[in-house]
Amino acid sequence: MPLDIANHVFEKLEPMDLWVCRNVCQGLRHAVDGFGIHFNTIEFSIQDRSICISLDNETIHYNQLPNEIDTSVTYKNQEKIFEGKNYLEVALKDFGILLNYTSELKISADPKCYTRMHSKLLLKTWKWQKWNHVKKLDFSIVHLDFILDILPHFNSKGLESITMRSIHLDHQFEQITKLDQWKNTKILHLKNEAMKLCPPFKYLFQFTEFDVNAFYFSIQNAVQFRDDLLRRKTFEKCAVRFTSLDARDYSIQYAIVFKPDYHYEDEYEYSNDMGKLAFSSPYYGLFIKRC
Repeated sequence: MPLDIANHVFEKLEPMDLWVCRNVCQGLRHAVDGFGIHFNTIEFSIQDRSICISLDNETIHYNQLPNEIDTSVTYKNQEKIFEGKNYLEVALKDFGILLNYTSELKISADPKCYTRMHSKLLLKTWKWQKWNHVKKLDFSIVHLDFILDILPHFNSKGLESITMRSIHLDHQFEQITKLDQWKNTKILHLKNEAMKLCPPFKYLFQFTEFDVNAFYFSIQNAVQFRDDLLRRKTFEKCAVRFTSLDARDYSIQYAIVFKPDYHYEDEYEYSNDMGKLAFSSPYYGLFIKRC
């Protein structure tokens, strides 16, 4: 089939249909790669003896069969058996290719199912691969060592935002903050609502924008914000959401750090030599943006 006719056909197909075509034969693979595929979002979920990859809400299931030898891959009720293949190897190989066709990636894992084996297979399968197209990363309930392993595979100058949800922050968090991918990203979302944690704020101040949950927040933290964060030219806005009553009980004292004559206002302003900043909803947290 002439390439111009093939491209005319490809224009009428959804991204998932193009991905299916790509896996038919080598000729179609080259034709589809030349035409291009784009998925708005790819979701990668580690479950019990299975992996799910969702491409713009279309899901592919990779399951280890009971014989512990073969893998079943299912999409739209159509099943393909890969004999002698481990489900992780099959899923990670496809996943590594798919990451070339998206700008947003979401990864989640059942903590009971995730093991160090996932990271080892990930590194073995991807080796020196890098994905320059991904701009947004969203991690949910995965271990920090998984993030530490996967983050270097992304373009350190291409990432725009990192989101971490319900992730326990242990000693490895500091190692992640040393990566160029972390240092060069502009936006951070740290959502640990159910965890009694206070993020180490000093590692967040290089972000242009951040939104975090804080179980603990001290007067010293407020002073740190005033004397360090708010003096940075790169800072634009932040939201620190108090997740405990104790933090909310001290909200007035936090506000006084920025406005000594504070008197229960819902909104107020603070100025320094870098300009004017607006504060809002002080009882529930610190919500600050540059004016």
